[in-house]
Amino acid sequence: IIIDHTEVPRALAGQGVGLALVTRAVEDARVAGRSIVPLCPYALSQFKRHPDWRDVWNGAPKS
Repeated sequence: IIIDHTEVPRALAGQGVGLALVTRAVEDARVAGRSIVPLCPYALSQFKRHPDWRDVWNGAPKS
């Protein structure tokens, strides 16, 4: 799965909708046994903030 862009309506900005979107992608990837390539800067920043998502992060830095 490639996340190349995330966007929410301006009226929903700052309400956690973007995070919910990426979180759902992570959950769906786990269920499907897939990995995610977060190309979108926002998605990538969230992957960096959530080390528990490394199991589905394709290209995660090695610790």
